[in-house]
Amino acid sequence: MPMSVASMRFLGRSHPPMNREHNYLVKPNAQVLMVILHAYLYILLNFRRGKNL
Repeated sequence: MPMSVASMRFLGRSHPPMNREHNYLVKPNAQVLMVILHAYLYILLNFRRGKNL
């Protein structure tokens, strides 16, 4: 998915490399939200595809 790759690159750029681990410890909610959002969209697309078939 191009969106996920772009968002991952944006997240990687927005934080300096030294603070990356610190940011993951302090703000894990953003990554969890992204994972849940991607999973939800994936399930939604598969559900619609199954409905159409």
